[in-house]
Amino acid sequence: MTQPFIQQVTSDTPATIERKLRDALAPTHFALGDDSAKHRGHKGASGGGHYDIVVVSERFAGLGAVERQRLVYSILAEEMGSQIHALAMRTLTPAEWEKAR
Repeated sequence: MTQPFIQQVTSDTPATIERKLRDALAPTHFALGDDSAKHRGHKGASGGGHYDIVVVSERFAGLGAVERQRLVYSILAEEMGSQIHALAMRTLTPAEWEKAR
């Protein structure tokens, strides 16, 4: 009898997130925070980590906030719901980043 495959958050998950987003978006600035430890044991925490990202990329030019989030989610589709339980994101163009600084 085969065992069901359950994928948990691993120490490689942040590196995977960064690699995929850097490859797809060529960001001029990238930051990733891992808030997983703060959420261990909370109701509904059945696996996957909690992450916070800031991505600054020209690829976001001309896209609205929802379109930017959809783009990020599509890049991380394989990890969403398994290795990633929650993902907070700030997605900016380089011009928006400079203005916000």
